[in-house]
Amino acid sequence: METSSSSLSSSITSSVSSSEVYPNIIVARDECETICRPECEWIFNRLRAWPLIKGGTRVEWVLHPHFSDPPPYTFQLQFGRTGNPLADDWTDVGLSVINTYYAIDDTQRVYGKTQWTHYRVLLTTSVATYASKPQNLYGSLPKRQWRIAKEIERMELLRLRKEAGQEGYLLKRRLFGEACSCLDSQTLEIANPQCPLCYGTGFTLGYYDPYPCFYAELGTHGIDNKLDGGQSRGTIDDAPRTWARMINSPQIFSGDVWVDRDTDFRWQIHAIQNIVEVTGLPVIVKAEVRLLPFSHPAYTVIIPNQIPI
Repeated sequence: METSSSSLSSSITSSVSSSEVYPNIIVARDECETICRPECEWIFNRLRAWPLIKGGTRVEWVLHPHFSDPPPYTFQLQFGRTGNPLADDWTDVGLSVINTYYAIDDTQRVYGKTQWTHYRVLLTTSVATYASKPQNLYGSLPKRQWRIAKEIERMELLRLRKEAGQEGYLLKRRLFGEACSCLDSQTLEIANPQCPLCYGTGFTLGYYDPYPCFYAELGTHGIDNKLDGGQSRGTIDDAPRTWARMINSPQIFSGDVWVDRDTDFRWQIHAIQNIVEVTGLPVIVKAEVRLLPFSHPAYTVIIPNQIPI
């Protein structure tokens, strides 16, 4: 990691989760909500990232002009594999820096074709430690397009809350970590889909902590079974599919699970389509979801405060 004042080696990386090192982090939120997001902060006005696959990703941050904690300000860049601020895999990148506005991560994080890397910044003052909202690497929007994207998110969230949506929780599936003992030792395939340790994901603990207040608009759509030129369609599935319209924040991946707060139905996400983009940045998506059978181990994942007291 590099800063404007010095060059720091990105090889110095903490293996301890941020929840252990920073037990009193205040996660930055876009909006105040008494029940869902009681810790509402506006400390980070904006976070931007310019990714380079082989390393050298530049991350910049801007604090809100009304932020009044006394200096000095100590910043720590972190990366994670989901956009969930409650995930336990946030890891320090390099050393912390003081009174600066950007850092560079020199390490290559992805080797496949899915850009799952997210960054966030921890700000520590004499008052508290604050965490920025996670930033994905779909590109850095100019200010005007960024404001448009945020307004689209705001209007969509309002529509989902007041009219069309159902409130729930997002369970982000673990893609990395400690391999579960249920994996076949030779093929590394999941030998026990009902495994109580990984919930059939292949990685111990299975899912990250639930992301609260994640809204979805469910709808059923049939399959277009028109034929062209009388050709045989072969063996196909014409069963209607259930789709869910969601805001792509945190970033949604196939295999994640959405939990309906009121019914406790748990829907697994499969195919994902971008339906609203701003300069290539997916803001709103439509995901094919399939209701998990009630025997699925995902129903044993405990969601705190799901039942009102």
